Amino acid sequence: MSLFTHAFLALFYFGAAAVLGLGLPQIVPALDPTVAIAIGALVALCGLFVHHVYIRSDSDESVHQELAQIRRGHAEVMHELETSLAQMRRLEDELAELRAKNAATPDVVAEMKVLQTLLKQLSANQAKGVAPSASGDTAPASEALAEATRAAGWKPPPRFAATNEADVLDAIREAVASNRIDIYLQPVVRLPQRKVVFYEALSRLRSADGRLMEPHVYLDPAERHGLIGAIDNGLLFRCVQLLRKVEKRRPDLAFFCNVSSHTLEDRIFFPQFVEFLEQNAQLADRLVLEFPFDAFLAYGRAADQALAGLMDRGYRFSVDHVKTLDVPARQLAKRGVAYVKLDAATMLERLRQPGGAAEARRLRTTLGIAGVNLIVEKIENESDVIELLDLPVELGQGFRFGEPRLAREAA
Repeated sequence: MSLFTHAFLALFYFGAAAVLGLGLPQIVPALDPTVAIAIGALVALCGLFVHHVYIRSDSDESVHQELAQIRRGHAEVMHELETSLAQMRRLEDELAELRAKNAATPDVVAEMKVLQTLLKQLSANQAKGVAPSASGDTAPASEALAEATRAAGWKPPPRFAATNEADVLDAIREAVASNRIDIYLQPVVRLPQRKVVFYEALSRLRSADGRLMEPHVYLDPAERHGLIGAIDNGLLFRCVQLLRKVEKRRPDLAFFCNVSSHTLEDRIFFPQFVEFLEQNAQLADRLVLEFPFDAFLAYGRAADQALAGLMDRGYRFSVDHVKTLDVPARQLAKRGVAYVKLDAATMLERLRQPGGAAEARRLRTTLGIAGVNLIVEKIENESDVIELLDLPVELGQGFRFGEPRLAREAA
């Protein structure tokens, strides 16, 4: 409303008040002039009040319009900000992918270098007639591995079969040289919920025609002829690559990676194995190195120093193939062991003997005090699960909790 309009309204109601105050005694002679003036003043006050209310109403409407305009402006600014943030996130993701690709290049080069060097040494050993021995294996032949994604309808490839060891050795060498070392995963579950908390990664080889070479086919020949180190290295590289690939999508995914006693004792290639782990120390909390129990307790000074260095970088260890309830928990914990895997048959056999349950509970208590977790492996049927829950066992692994599956790149 303009200033002229306000002045006109004020003149109108003040003029009406003056007319009433002065004119009413002329129109009504009996009316007291004081009363007439009071009536005029009351009219002036009413007009002033109505005018004030109108001005406030007009002001409130202006304020509402300004607030609405501010809200519209704020919404536009927030929309632009959200758009900018989304663009920044896309740029960060693209930059992270580019860095991952650039970081993966030296890893692939390191992998090929280690494998090629190892194959050269193996060829030289074969030419000299050397057949390195090994005291452990990477996995029992009966173990089945489960794919992390549990892809529906997956079926294992045809099995490799050979009539003589020479054919098996040729197939192993060719598979290692061609990087056909696959990861199979078996879940480690938390009981009684049976929620998957880890996966154990074990190696499987593929022949040139795509047939699956199972551990009972290649382990013994590979150990006798010094090929198991190459397989262990290949498994480690695949574990690291898979963890790096699913890091954003599955930050909680963790692997147990098997290492044979042969690799642990190899003075030439175990340092390369350790060096690769040190270069990927950011994955230390998601990669648990698993060693055969007897070999781990007996390893020498060089391996001791190497594993101590990995401990300093945050790596944790596990021991499997434990056949006794007499476990040196403190000694294992001091050497970085966070998990002990006890065979289900050993545990159940002891539980069924007099005093066995008390001994098993003492083992759990001793391990718990030392900060070591107990995993009962090779659980094959439901009745074993029920019996073990009475202990109770908190972590379990075996056929009962997973079928053989291949770890796809999309895991």
